[in-house]
Amino acid sequence: MRAFAALALAMGLAACGFQPLYGSSESGRALSSIAVETIQGKSGHVLKAQLERLMSAGRTADAPPAYTLSVVLQERLEPIGLRIDASATRSDLTLVANYILRDANGLEAAKGKIETTVGYDVPASAFGEVAAQNDARERAGETMAEMMRAELATRIAPTRQ
Repeated sequence: MRAFAALALAMGLAACGFQPLYGSSESGRALSSIAVETIQGKSGHVLKAQLERLMSAGRTADAPPAYTLSVVLQERLEPIGLRIDASATRSDLTLVANYILRDANGLEAAKGKIETTVGYDVPASAFGEVAAQNDARERAGETMAEMMRAELATRIAPTRQ
């Protein structure tokens, strides 16, 4: 009975046009054909590296990119926990990315805005604070890259007729 239910589910998904966004699908190939332009700042460097890592599956070295992704990134640090001397004990790091995806002809294929916030503890030492901020940038960049990949995959996914 379970085998029959699994078979019926698989046939139903195939009939409705279900198509995975990642892997060897057309969307996965489209994602791998996106070239990411340089993004300014420390957080921009992290975001660009994460995007290239996530979208490089299936990329061939000799194929020209079908899309170019431009990202303008803003970073905001906000203390949310304060000591008696008004120094922060906890902070939020917020990244806001405005992106434009252009096709090979330079025409706009998609644009949008993605925002993510991560919190971190602020240690008493200055070096510890720098290390905590860098760790928060890494986590925010990873989260934002995942969100951006998912959004781009749905926007450039080929539609079935």
